[in-house]
Amino acid sequence: MALGILLQGGPFRFGLFVPNVTIEAVGQDALGITGAPVETGATMTDHSFKLPVRLEMVAGWSDSTAGYDGYINEIYQQLLALQATRQPFEIYTSRRRYPNMLMESLTDPISANTYYAMIPRITFRELIISRTQTADASTAKPASNSADQADPANTGAVVDRGTVTGEAVGSQSFAGAYNPGSTTPVGPGAYNLDVTPSTGQGFGLNTPGADLSIARNPNLSGISPPMAITLPEISVTAAPEMIGGLQGAGPDQYNIFGGGP
Repeated sequence: MALGILLQGGPFRFGLFVPNVTIEAVGQDALGITGAPVETGATMTDHSFKLPVRLEMVAGWSDSTAGYDGYINEIYQQLLALQATRQPFEIYTSRRRYPNMLMESLTDPISANTYYAMIPRITFRELIISRTQTADASTAKPASNSADQADPANTGAVVDRGTVTGEAVGSQSFAGAYNPGSTTPVGPGAYNLDVTPSTGQGFGLNTPGADLSIARNPNLSGISPPMAITLPEISVTAAPEMIGGLQGAGPDQYNIFGGGP
């Protein structure tokens, strides 16, 4: 029964081609398995993967079937064109359906017995097609629970806080007589912010004077009340001495160049 199907072509078909006869079809399903040892308790499926399915077929076409010479040459060129498209197609055998197959190789032996017939060996291999989905930063969704994140401050979800209104910064206080942000009067004798003398009460910049006292200007800080400093007078009564190898020429003993007082 099976031999009759092979000789008559039967359900064997790849792409748009239906061979006159199918002599042999060998399918191969295999796994790629890691050669390294696997720890007990590990996920075993992580150490093997499905290899592309392979199918080798020996099919035949003959000029006698078509009724004219050159038929097998036409089929041969069509097979080469199918391979050149590099587009996946389906293959049907008496066992199964093979989706997403490509023609990997085409071997066509020519001999005295196959001059008017073509019996090529064709190898097909599956093209594994995957489907991925990409998302940009605007559509990516982080973990909803911040406890599940290692660094929620940097990886947490963006929170919409609505419209944020800035607040004005109030007057700034500085230690010392000049307070650029102050609007508190500091007493008579002060200057306004435009550097014009103030009459009565001024703001911001104080000039030193008799009115610069903590008692009259309690808003001042970091400055001490003025005080008088008396320096003692120094008189020189000793005789002139040799300075730098030169003799003083007069009462001014520091006149090292001489020439009189």
